[in-house]
Amino acid sequence: RVVALDAERGEAWNNLAAVHLHQGNHREALGALEYAVKYKRKNWKVWENYLTTALHLREMAKAYVGLRSTVELRQAAAVDEKIIELMTSETLKLTIPLIQKAREHAAASKGGEGRDVKDDGSALRAHDNEGSGEVPMKKKEREEKLHPDMRLREFGLGPGSLFRLYDKCLTRCTSIISHPSLWQARAQMSELIGDFKSSVSFRESQFQGLQVGDWHEDKERASSVLAAARALVMCYTSCGDARSLTAARVAWDGIEARMLQSSNLAGDEEIKTAMASIRAIVPKKKEPAASAPANETSNVPDFLSDWA
Repeated sequence: RVVALDAERGEAWNNLAAVHLHQGNHREALGALEYAVKYKRKNWKVWENYLTTALHLREMAKAYVGLRSTVELRQAAAVDEKIIELMTSETLKLTIPLIQKAREHAAASKGGEGRDVKDDGSALRAHDNEGSGEVPMKKKEREEKLHPDMRLREFGLGPGSLFRLYDKCLTRCTSIISHPSLWQARAQMSELIGDFKSSVSFRESQFQGLQVGDWHEDKERASSVLAAARALVMCYTSCGDARSLTAARVAWDGIEARMLQSSNLAGDEEIKTAMASIRAIVPKKKEPAASAPANETSNVPDFLSDWA
């Protein structure tokens, strides 16, 4: 009745939404909240209601708007780890079928050659067709092929796709605050399309953000850091270049040293198991090649000896 008399009263629309939510009418509640946020754009509580209601209905595009708006108004206080986890999980679940469909289309158009299709939702890895007679891709062309925007186009993820909208939302949020949950979400999005270079940066921010105070003395916090460390090491390994492999070893050495200094957790079996699982995937350092004995005759031709 109040909104009928004054349609621009945001509080009244929010109260109407609360009534609908109490009755279990989430769709009607979201409709009322759309008017509430229109007239109460600076009220973080209204935006929070909008976010949770949209997420309940799996109206993901609206949920992204709600998250961005609450972060803009409340910053770190707006970040609920469970909500971020649910939003990311739902976005990935809705995106994976689109990527799989794009893969199938690409495989059909190219006869299925030159691509590996994985069932885990990770991005396609293009490789050269040995013996196919094709001219190898030039370095510049290969770099363009691996560019995130190119991947998105290949996977049919246009500007209006949920993937792009959520990525834009997360980019905005992380420009306002640095929160481990947001960085983790960005990393998971990048890993879905095989952009491990960007994911490394996001995983590093997540990893650093979790190491606050005496985290190594608290089991719950230490477990979170170890989980982030494992994801970071896997991401470094996926990049595959020498610098990334070295970074993986350095990151692990630092974490291992810190955990061994812990007076509370050094002997904890669950922590030891978590550490062992990371140690098992850390790339081993290559041993330097043994030099030839001094009296061994070189097989290098004389005219190349200066270059050998």
